[in-house]
Amino acid sequence: LQQGTVDGMESPLIVIQSNHFDEVTKYLSLTNHTHSTGVLVFQDQAWASLSPEHQEIIMAAGKNAQELCRKLMGELDAAVLDDFRKRGTVEINEVDLAPFRAAAKPIWDAYIKKFGSDMVDLVPQ
Repeated sequence: LQQGTVDGMESPLIVIQSNHFDEVTKYLSLTNHTHSTGVLVFQDQAWASLSPEHQEIIMAAGKNAQELCRKLMGELDAAVLDDFRKRGTVEINEVDLAPFRAAAKPIWDAYIKKFGSDMVDLVPQ
């Protein structure tokens, strides 16, 4: 970016801030086109070996972790954007997401038809 070899990049806001990419690029567009996740996974046999009570505890802990992670990441993103605005290092473009969502709707619909809505329901809209 600094040398002009590339004129754009894609990274989470905290990565842009921690690597000072905002100091060597002119624009930051808030497209929200990706959502990184961590997934809690169990092998079927291991899950089945747990009591229903332990399964319920693990599921509740996972849901709590999901909510906390989303809250903390939202707060972190807001703090990073506030820092960028205060320092004026990069021009921030707010993006109208509606046309992108409309264009992607057929893909979501095809995915739901093929795999069901369980995974789609986990993605913040």
